Amino acid sequence: MRSRVLAIAAPDLVSFSDGQPSEFDASGLDTLKTRLGNLFEHFTVKLVVIVIEIRLQGDVAYDYGWHDLTLMSKLVATVLPWPSYGSRKNNAGVIKNPAD
Repeated sequence: MRSRVLAIAAPDLVSFSDGQPSEFDASGLDTLKTRLGNLFEHFTVKLVVIVIEIRLQGDVAYDYGWHDLTLMSKLVATVLPWPSYGSRKNNAGVIKNPAD
């Protein structure tokens, strides 16, 4: 699963993860790879993305909506609420069209 997530990450990734320092470019990808490895090692993850609007501006698309994230511990029989793990959180994303 980690490789599937990383496959869609842009090489010039900018990460503004909640409660974490900002990361840019290769540093951001390396940090994302480490965080995803830890996440998938300890949890079964269910993510539902709800997009309510997509706006196009040149070669960039902005999506707005929210996502439901549920983490189920692989070590103990519990579901963790998020942000301290499971529930709805507002989401905005930016997608850039790669050059032709």
